[in-house]
Amino acid sequence: MEGLNRIDLGLLRNASIAERIASVFPLWNEMGAVSILFNTVTRQAWDSQRVKVGELLLKRATGSIYDGRFTAAEDFLDQHIAEEEGGALVAYFYADGEPVCCLIGCIADAIGGAA
Repeated sequence: MEGLNRIDLGLLRNASIAERIASVFPLWNEMGAVSILFNTVTRQAWDSQRVKVGELLLKRATGSIYDGRFTAAEDFLDQHIAEEEGGALVAYFYADGEPVCCLIGCIADAIGGAA
């Protein structure tokens, strides 16, 4: 999909990208809730194709449950992707019936453009 890039860092094999993500999103990094399948999304793609991009990001997030790179979330009704502070794209989903969330990606500008 145009404007959506996955950074398969093994997430953290690329130290410079990992450091950028950690510095921009320190709380997510500290919680160990940065997905190994981290994605960048252009602002244009997010604004114009939010539903389609959100569905793909949610699929990637739920498909990586085995990594355990998520944290407990408040109760919510539907699985979704939300843009949060600083351009963070957070996946809210269920793992073993429990509500969880992870940083699945960000708006590319948040880490200095598409990596």
